[in-house]
Amino acid sequence: MTISAKSRIKQCDPFCTRKPLEDKTATLKDKPVRAKKSNSVPKSLKTFMEGVQLVKQIEEKRKQRSVLEKKQQDEKNKQKEQEQEQNNNNKNTTTSTTTTTTPKTTPTTNDNNNNNNNNNNNNNNNNNDNNKRLNKKQKKQQQQERDIIVTDLKDDMKKLNSLFYRQSREDVPDNVKEEEEIENTNLKKYKGELHSDYLERINKEIAKKMKKSTTTYQKRKEYFDEKKLKEKLKKQGVKYSDYLEQQKRDEEKRKEQEDAEKGIKKKRRRVDDFDELKDSIKFGEQIERPPSALPTLKNFASKKVMQNTDSSKRDYLWQQQQTDASSKNTNLISSKKLEEEKQQKKKEEKKLKKQKVTNEVDAEQEALKRNLEALKQKTLENYNQTKKRRQLQNKQERKENKESENPQTLKKQFYL
Repeated sequence: MTISAKSRIKQCDPFCTRKPLEDKTATLKDKPVRAKKSNSVPKSLKTFMEGVQLVKQIEEKRKQRSVLEKKQQDEKNKQKEQEQEQNNNNKNTTTSTTTTTTPKTTPTTNDNNNNNNNNNNNNNNNNNDNNKRLNKKQKKQQQQERDIIVTDLKDDMKKLNSLFYRQSREDVPDNVKEEEEIENTNLKKYKGELHSDYLERINKEIAKKMKKSTTTYQKRKEYFDEKKLKEKLKKQGVKYSDYLEQQKRDEEKRKEQEDAEKGIKKKRRRVDDFDELKDSIKFGEQIERPPSALPTLKNFASKKVMQNTDSSKRDYLWQQQQTDASSKNTNLISSKKLEEEKQQKKKEEKKLKKQKVTNEVDAEQEALKRNLEALKQKTLENYNQTKKRRQLQNKQERKENKESENPQTLKKQFYL
């Protein structure tokens, strides 16, 4: 139900509790506008709140990234220290073996010392291998965590840029501020230009390209170009169809010249170019089909035979010329007479028309006079009749007044 219907019901009966009937067939336009809820948040405030949350997330992720980087750096430093210690220990062992000389040493004591050193070295090597494996696993895990944090950071930064530096959706398409699209625009940042202004400039450039790439833009451009060309040709006095034909001929000539320069031979004209040669005859049909009109011999029997005539009976050329001249003269005279007769008829018709007009005017005037006389007579008769009627009425009134003054008449009126 429309809003106007509800308001009308309230105007008629403001304490009415019943609701108007809802039309299920009603369109979206007829439906009432939803009232804003009390808890509803405006769009600008929503964007601001989202931005604040994103900033907090970015700061937390940056802290996590810095913590991980510190851990990795500490581990690297520890490894370096351990390697240095191992190198120092190895040097000490070698020097001790070379410098120390034990006098009167028995072979049994030397063998025992060598065995102990070998066992210690083997144990150290095994421990180092285990530590390296554990370190590799930890490094992989830390690297994965760091990569996840970095990707999340990039996404959050993009969202934040899109919130605060994006124009309206009509002007600028979504997902515009990517690095590849910025590189395709070939726009450089000016000195002292803000990053937001630079992004806006890129967005406008990309929006223009997107608009020009649409089919509607191209069709409209072609239409207006054609319209301008037609107006220009109209001023020059050239038809648009002739102009198109001339362009086709010029293109054909240009192609022929290019082919001649390349050394390509000129092709023969196709059958399609000759409208006269086009026929609907199929292959083998002409032989089976009989000819439409068979040839016939002339019948000379019907032709007149030349007869010998005397010179006096013959018609010569000079005689024909004389007869032609006389006939022409007679025709001229007759034509002149006809023209004169026509002119006379026209004059007579004009005179008759004038007479008719004058007669009609006279008749109208006579009719007006008659009507006026009749009106005068009627008015006089009416005047006389009204005069007589008034005189009779006056007489009757006088009689009535006299009767009313008598006491007998007054008594009668009282009892009646």
